[in-house]
Amino acid sequence: MEAWPLLILVGLLLTGMWLWLRDRRALTARLRHEAEAHRAEAERLGSQLEQLQAAATASTDALIAVDANLLVRYVSPGAQALFGSLPAGATLMSYIRNLEVERLARDALRGADPEGLVRTILMLDRPCRVRAVPHAQGASIAVSDESEVRRLSRARQDLVANLSHELKTPLTSLRLLADTLLTRAGGDPQLARELAT
Repeated sequence: MEAWPLLILVGLLLTGMWLWLRDRRALTARLRHEAEAHRAEAERLGSQLEQLQAAATASTDALIAVDANLLVRYVSPGAQALFGSLPAGATLMSYIRNLEVERLARDALRGADPEGLVRTILMLDRPCRVRAVPHAQGASIAVSDESEVRRLSRARQDLVANLSHELKTPLTSLRLLADTLLTRAGGDPQLARELAT
């Protein structure tokens, strides 16, 4: 009779070990599955980051990302060309040295407009279109040099004015000739022929 309790104890130990191993295998499989999901997500995010960096590099605009405290977290090559390389721990003001852009970024962070704010600001002696868009971690700022656009607009206006002036002179001559032909001189066929040639 003393063997039964020992057999029951061994049976319980074996059952407990079997359950422990089964749970361990399930836990290992779940951890493996979660690790694979995290790896896939990391690859997807890495790919997106590469695409965003390539897009920022391709853009000639200055792109700047700041956090909620206006510490600069990212600058595009276009921003580096305008403002220089980014020193460690730089604030927006210390990096671009423009109070109006800092005000624009603060307004965007306050949530004045979720679509972003756009202003024309004089930067580096050039008119620039500056757009600030808020996001969960801070704001993104895009600076576009508008000086070339304004120069082309002035050139277009000058071209239209010059063409208009150049077309008025021959049209005036034609109008005078038509008026002359409609008057008394138009009744004389010989005189009308001379004026028309």
